[in-house]
Amino acid sequence: MLKNYNKIDELDQETLASDMDFIEDASLFLSERAGINKAMAPKEIYEEFMEHMRYQNVNEVTAIRDLEYAQNADLEGKQRFGRLIDAYDKVDEDFSGRMMWDYASGLLTAPSTYIGIATGGTGKAAAVAGTQATKFGIRKVLSGALKAAAVEGAIGAGQGVVQEETRVETDLQDEIDYSRVATQGLMSAGTAGLINLPVGAIQVRQANKANELYESAKLAQSNRANEASIETAKVLKKAGPKKVKETKEILNQLDPTKVAEGRRIKKDLMPGDTMEAALGSDVVDNITAAAIQIKDKLKLKKGDRITTGLHRLLDEGKLTELEDIQKVLGEHNLTMDQFSLVFLSEISEAGKTLGSMSRLSKVKGKTVKTEVGKMLDELDNMNRAGVSGLSADDVVAANASRKVSSYIKDLDKLRLGAMTSQLATTMRNNINGGMRIGIDASTRMFDNLLNLRNPFDGTFDTAKYALNPYEGKVIEPLMKEAFPEEGRKLFREAADLAASSGSDTPLAVMGRKINYLNTVSDNFFKRAMISASLKRRLGDKNIDLNEVIAKGEFGRIPDDILKDSIQDAYEFTYQSSMKGDDFFSKMSRGVIKSHQEIPFVVSALMPFPRFVANQLKFVYEHAPLIGMLPLDRLGSKLPARTGTQYVKDKLPKQLTGMLMLGTAYAWRAKQGDDVEWYEMKDNKGDIIDGRAVYGPFAPFMLAADLMYRSFNDLPAKPFSKVAGEAGQALLGSTLRTGLGLYAVDKMIDDYADGKGEKILAESIGNVINTFTLPAATVRDFYSQFDPKSRMIPETRTGERKPDEDLVNFLDVIQKRAGRSLPDIPLKSWTEDTPLEQGFKIVSGDDDYDQPLASAFQTGDVKAVNPLEKQMFGLTKKTKNEMQREMSRLGYSMYDIYKRDKNDTLDLYTRQELSKDGSPINLEQRMSQLMNSTRYKDLSVERQKLQFKKEAQSIITEAKGIAKDRIEGGARLRNLPYSELVLQKWIDQPRDVKAAVEREYREKYGGKGVTEDRNETVEIEEGINMNVLQWANETAKAFGDN
Repeated sequence: MLKNYNKIDELDQETLASDMDFIEDASLFLSERAGINKAMAPKEIYEEFMEHMRYQNVNEVTAIRDLEYAQNADLEGKQRFGRLIDAYDKVDEDFSGRMMWDYASGLLTAPSTYIGIATGGTGKAAAVAGTQATKFGIRKVLSGALKAAAVEGAIGAGQGVVQEETRVETDLQDEIDYSRVATQGLMSAGTAGLINLPVGAIQVRQANKANELYESAKLAQSNRANEASIETAKVLKKAGPKKVKETKEILNQLDPTKVAEGRRIKKDLMPGDTMEAALGSDVVDNITAAAIQIKDKLKLKKGDRITTGLHRLLDEGKLTELEDIQKVLGEHNLTMDQFSLVFLSEISEAGKTLGSMSRLSKVKGKTVKTEVGKMLDELDNMNRAGVSGLSADDVVAANASRKVSSYIKDLDKLRLGAMTSQLATTMRNNINGGMRIGIDASTRMFDNLLNLRNPFDGTFDTAKYALNPYEGKVIEPLMKEAFPEEGRKLFREAADLAASSGSDTPLAVMGRKINYLNTVSDNFFKRAMISASLKRRLGDKNIDLNEVIAKGEFGRIPDDILKDSIQDAYEFTYQSSMKGDDFFSKMSRGVIKSHQEIPFVVSALMPFPRFVANQLKFVYEHAPLIGMLPLDRLGSKLPARTGTQYVKDKLPKQLTGMLMLGTAYAWRAKQGDDVEWYEMKDNKGDIIDGRAVYGPFAPFMLAADLMYRSFNDLPAKPFSKVAGEAGQALLGSTLRTGLGLYAVDKMIDDYADGKGEKILAESIGNVINTFTLPAATVRDFYSQFDPKSRMIPETRTGERKPDEDLVNFLDVIQKRAGRSLPDIPLKSWTEDTPLEQGFKIVSGDDDYDQPLASAFQTGDVKAVNPLEKQMFGLTKKTKNEMQREMSRLGYSMYDIYKRDKNDTLDLYTRQELSKDGSPINLEQRMSQLMNSTRYKDLSVERQKLQFKKEAQSIITEAKGIAKDRIEGGARLRNLPYSELVLQKWIDQPRDVKAAVEREYREKYGGKGVTEDRNETVEIEEGINMNVLQWANETAKAFGDN
C-alpha cells in the first residue's frame, strides 16, 4: 500500500514535487475526485493537491465529498487516497500567500461560515433596555464571536469526524482519532470567531438602533393609552351605568378560553370567568366606550347590531363614515382588529339566541340562510375589505366545541407539518425566498419608473430588512399588539400553511414543534416583506415608517396600507387566502375550505392547496403576455380599471416576468443539451433536480427549455408530453408530496386491471409515510457514513407466499410506509460491537432493505451525497451516457420502459437490464450503439427512432429471461402454477372470465377458478391440468370465437 514517499517522516514541496510516485498518485486523484485533467508540471500538481486538502480542513462540503469519494473508490483508489492523506499530514508548510488564499477561499465557500455569521444576529438586542445598551454592545461583540465559534466549532468537529472516517475508509488508520476531531473543532471555532467579530459589531449597531426605536414606540404608546383612558372615562360617564352594563354584558358572554383558542388576543391572557377579567378592565372599557359611540354614529335602532351597521356602510360605499369610525377607535387607542371582539360577541350572542351557529336551516322544506349565516357573510365581506380582523371561520372556531372530527383534523395537520419538517425543506424555502427578494426588487424598480419616481426608491428594502432583521423584529411585536388577530395569523405558530386557529391540543403542539425550522424561516421572510412594504407604501405618501413607530402611531397606519402590506407578505410566502370575488379566488377558497373540513381526503391529493393557488397566481401575473389578460377579474363585480391603472397594475410584474424568462433561458443554455428542463449540473457534473427549489419559477424553466430545444434543433417533444410537463411545473411541488407518490398513470392502469386492493394499500402506505418524513433527515445524515444504507429501497418487490394472491395488502403498506426511515442494520449491532468503531458499520447485506434496480443504470440505485441534500436542499443524482442521450432526444424513462403489471416480472426485468457485464445490460448495450459510427452518422430524427427501437428490443429480450426465471422458480418449488399464469388469469376480460367461471362450475362443480387455483381437473382421461392453466386455455378458445 505505502510507497517510498510515505516512509519519509517530514515532507516538503521540493521532496514531493520530485517524487514520481507522489506525482502519479496526486495526478490520478485530482483527475478522479476534482475532474482536473489538464497537463501540469509537478509543482503545479503539488499545489493543486495542497489546495484541495486545505479546503478539506475548513470546508465541510469538500470533506463530505472526499468521504463519498473514498467510500465509492475501488481498492486501488482507496489506497492511493490513503497514501496522499498520509503525505499531507507530514508536510511541513511554510507560510505563504497561496496558503492563506486557499484557506480564505475554503472558508468563504463553506456554508458553515454563513451559519456562523447568522448566529451573531440572533441575540435579543431589540428587547434590551436602552440603559443597558453600552454593556450589551460589548457583550454582543464577544458573544457574536463566541456564539459563531460554538456553531462553527460543532460543524468543525463534525467535519473532523468526516475527515477521520475518510482515513478509516482508505485504511490509513483502523479507527477514528477523537483527539484530532477535537483539534479540528477548536480550529474551526477560532476561525469562525475571528470572522464574526466585525459582523457582530455591525449587528450590535443595528440592534441598538432597533432597540431605541422600540423603546420610543412603547413610551409613545403609553402616553397614548393614558389619553385614551381619559377619553374613555368621559364617554362612559356620559353614557350612564345602564348603557355601559348592557354593552359589557355582550362582551362578557364570550368564553375567554374558546376565544383564546380561536385567536391570540394576548400572549399573557389572564384566567378569568369573563372577558373583562381575562383582558383587563381598561381594554374592555375602551372597547365599550368605542361601541357606544359607534352605535350612536351608525344611528342603530333597538336590536340592530354594529356588525350589520358597518357592513351597510361598506356596502353603500360610505367611506367618509367609515373614516369617522376609525377616528373613534383611535380616540380610544383601538384598532379595527382589536374592536373585532365586538363582532365576535354579537354573532356569538345571535348564535346562542337561535341555539345554533349554523349558516343554513330548513323552513317549510326549503333551505334558507339563518340570521347568523347572514351575519357571517357580512363579516367575511368586511374581513376581505379590511374592516374586520376576523373572518367567519374565526368566529365559528371561537364558538366551536371540540369534536372527534377536530382531533382528526389535528392529526392531518400534524401530518402536513411532518411533510415540511425536514432541514432540506427549510433550505429550499430559504433559496426560493432569496429568489423572491430579487423578483421583488425588479418589480419595485419597474413600478417606480412607471410612476415617475426614482427607480431605486425602496427597490432594495426587502433585501435590507432581510440582512438587517432587527427592525423587522420591532414591527412584529407592534403588529401583534395593535392588530392581534392579523398579527397572530401573519406570524404563525401553526404547523401547516392553511392553519386557521392556534389549537393547543397535543397533536397541534407536536406539529408546531417538528415544523419549527420551517416556521422560523417563513416568519423571517414575512418580517422582511411587511417591513419593506409598509416603508414603501408610507414613503409613497411622504410618511416615514420609523417616525410612525417612534410616535407610537403604528396602530394608526391607514387600513388600506396595512391591508396591502399584509397581503404582500402573504403573497411573498405563497400564503394568500385569495380574498377576491373573482372566479379563481372563489374556487381557491372552496378547495382550501374543503381541505380544512375534510381531513385526509383533499390533503391526500393536494397537501398544500393554498400554496398551489398562490403559485398559479404568481405564474399568471409574471408570465409574459398571458399576465396582460384580465383573467384576475373574471367573474368579479369590481369596477373596470382605467387604461392607465391597468397598465400600472400589470406592467411591472410583466417586465419582471420577461427578465425571469431571459434569465431562465441563459441558465438553461448553460446546462447543455443533455439535461431535462428541471435539471442543472454542479461543478462535478452531477445532476441536481431543481424542481423543489424552483417552485413557482419552474414554469419559466420549462418555457426556457422549450425555447432552447427549438433554437438548437433538438427533437421536439409531443404535445401530450409538454402538457404533462406543464402540469408538473405548475403543480409538481404538491403532487410529488401528495398522491403523486402513487404515480397517477400507474394508478389508472392498476384500477383498469382490477387492482383496487393494491391502489388502496399503496395509498395508505403513502399517507403513513408522510408521518415518518422527519426521520428522513436522520436517514440522510446516517447514510452519509454507511454506503449500504444509502441505497434507494425497492418498494415493489413482488414477493409473496405461494398460496397468496398477487397483492399482499399489509406487505405493500409496510414497504410504502417505511421508505423514509433510516435503513439501519440493527440485527448486526450486537453487544460486543466495540464503541471505538464509531461510524464504521459492520453488517451483512441481508440486514439492509433490498436496493432498487433501474432499467437505465448499471448496479443498484443509491442517493448521492444525502448529507448535502439536507444542508442545502438540493437533491443530486448521476446520469450515465445513455440517460444523457435520452434527455437530448427528448425521451423520458416511461417512453422507453413501461413497468409491467406484474411486480415480480417487472423487478426481474429491471434486474436483468442493470446487471453489470450482462449481454442485455441496457446501459452498456446502448452505450455501444451511441458510440458506433453508424449511429453518429444518422440525422437526429433517425437517431431518435433507432435509439428507441434498439432499447425496446433489449428490454423485450430481458423480459423473456425474467419470465423464464419466474417459470423456473415455480417448477423448482414444485408449485402447481407460476405467478405469470395467475397474472394472465387476472388480466382476462371480465366477460370472458365470467363465461369461463360458469363453464368451470357446470363442468367440474368447483367453487370458482381463483378459489380452486391450487386444484387440478381432468381434461381428458388420465390427463390432469391445473385449474388456472385450464381457465387460461379455455379463455383463449372463447376469445378466438
